[in-house]
Amino acid sequence: MQHDIEQLTEAVTGMSALVERSLQSAVEAFLTQDRRLAFSVILRDRFVDEKEEELNRLALELLIRHQPAGGPLRLAYAAIRISLELERMGDYAESIARQTLRMAASPAEATRARFAEMSDITVGMLRDAVRAFVTWDADLAARTIEVETTVDGLKADLAKNLLALADELGWSFESLNPWLHVSRRLERASDQARNICHEVIYMCTGRPTRHQGELTIRILFVDDTHGSLSQMAQAIGERLATAGVVFASAGLSPQRLDPATIAFMQTKGVDLSKAPPRGIFDVPDFDRFQVVVALSDHVRQALSQEVRGRVFLEWQHPLPASGASSPEEVPRALEAAYARLETDVVDLLAMVGGD
Repeated sequence: MQHDIEQLTEAVTGMSALVERSLQSAVEAFLTQDRRLAFSVILRDRFVDEKEEELNRLALELLIRHQPAGGPLRLAYAAIRISLELERMGDYAESIARQTLRMAASPAEATRARFAEMSDITVGMLRDAVRAFVTWDADLAARTIEVETTVDGLKADLAKNLLALADELGWSFESLNPWLHVSRRLERASDQARNICHEVIYMCTGRPTRHQGELTIRILFVDDTHGSLSQMAQAIGERLATAGVVFASAGLSPQRLDPATIAFMQTKGVDLSKAPPRGIFDVPDFDRFQVVVALSDHVRQALSQEVRGRVFLEWQHPLPASGASSPEEVPRALEAAYARLETDVVDLLAMVGGD
């Protein structure tokens, strides 16, 4: 059995090395606008997928051949969980590389250091997380978890700097999306490294620490622009929900909410006038949302990786503006959309036991 354990451990370190290289290369390509390097990251992603399959095969062989208990059983379980986290990190590296191909210019000098710092910390977290796995070091894993908040802070600072730069140069919010996307992917990669640490602590101690004691049901509504449908659904949920259910909303390509919806929601006692447009990866603790509700046909394809392992629902609701033939009819269309959403939210709360 020791030989099989060593093989499995080597598979984890091998997959981690590939992912680390992909992340570093993706960020380098982004910072230098090296399209050739970006293409190489995209092409290498299949090797990460192959490593995941190999790792899972070795873990299953260990389980079937030896039927282990205790520490070896937890190691096999942790290896399978870690392979999923590493595969996601590889996907984030590929996504960063694809953003590089879409950009017309490299990041501004004022933000370059922030991107590099986020990348260095995230890669360092990955190294320490895997080292903790190899050495069965729960203390190192716990210390590494604490580093993740630094990445969150850097992402928030970077977003503020980019928005200030956009105002100074007269850029639209949409023009910032590639840069914001890269910062979100790096932040999400640090989340995956944190998750690896939680698996290591469980492997070492037998005590689960990942969201320990977490009984909250988290529901996220997603549409194209973080527009009227998703924000109305969140407001309805927050009005109807009891303790233990949390709602949030976001958009694939967030834009500022239209004045008609803001005015309509004020009649419901909800002030959305200062609500910033929020993308998927701007949602705090995104990976802790167990339920994702799509309010657009584009969500499933756009979030195919992110919704794995979650309850994914698709609600068919037309945009309120599409049901109004004149400005005078917009409030009635919004009222009708609100009523339909309310019916679905009530059913959803019944389903999750939150009524």
